[in-house]
Amino acid sequence: TKDVAKYWKNGIATTLSDGTEGTFPHSIVVAGTDVYVIGIAYGTQTVAKYWKNGILINVFDVTRNAAANSMIVDGTDVYIAGSVDKTSEYLGTATYWKNGIATYISSDISRQSNAKSIFITK
Repeated sequence: TKDVAKYWKNGIATTLSDGTEGTFPHSIVVAGTDVYVIGIAYGTQTVAKYWKNGILINVFDVTRNAAANSMIVDGTDVYIAGSVDKTSEYLGTATYWKNGIATYISSDISRQSNAKSIFITK
């Protein structure tokens, strides 16, 4: 049995994945009428994903391990915090994405790092 991503609103479950791969949600954000759930799918690769109103979106290249931990939505901009394996040694490098564009926070790829939270200021 594989983990299936779900969230509940007023006691009613919404299933986000079909169980063909393990999925694990990390965070949920509501922006206006949109519901975003950020998390990972895992199997041979760990893939950073989010669901917007139940529609699956890959955060990063699915051929490299990546984790998505937290997100914030500001208008049409989507910011995500997590990590990406930049080497073949499976060492996560702290990363954030803005609208799908990755920025590596850590410059030392010989050490494991992971961004767990994100916020923006204006």
